[in-house]
Amino acid sequence: MAELAANPETWTTHPMSMGYQYPDRVPQDAWRDYLTGTAETSERARDTERLIASLDAADLEAAGGQLRTLKAPTLLVWGTADPMFAVKWAYHLRDLIPGAREVIEIDGAKIFFPEERPEDLVPHLRRLWGRQRALEAARLGAAAARSAPPARSSGPSTSSAPRSRRPPRHRQTSCDGQARER
Repeated sequence: MAELAANPETWTTHPMSMGYQYPDRVPQDAWRDYLTGTAETSERARDTERLIASLDAADLEAAGGQLRTLKAPTLLVWGTADPMFAVKWAYHLRDLIPGAREVIEIDGAKIFFPEERPEDLVPHLRRLWGRQRALEAARLGAAAARSAPPARSSGPSTSSAPRSRRPPRHRQTSCDGQARER
């Protein structure tokens, strides 16, 4: 892996490239940043290889109990061509996470699709955030209504009929000195 990181000509065949639909379109500076972090030294390269080799579906299953308590709004946007994370896992997560409502499948995309195809992700994020803002505004409005002080009364009512709320009358004085009520 360290040898791959040292040779820019091999970057598009690096194991990370399998996470891209179009690895040849990833800018050279992005590859440099990724590979410097994962394979700058032999020790780091070994650690990265161990991490990749250790990916196991059992880890997701082990986290299931904690995921069942996640009530935060959760958006699952999944690439259909990812060789490491099949679409079935998106539906599994949706069923585990109470805050997840839907799975959005992005045709042909792989795990790093947000980098390659942000136009396929951003509208879904905006929809989720807009929905959350509307829910929060409604929640705040309801809370404000519950905590508002009761309307003040001008004294005991002599009638059991509900009082009508008429707009107040205003006195307007015309230029000839005549007072008129409005």
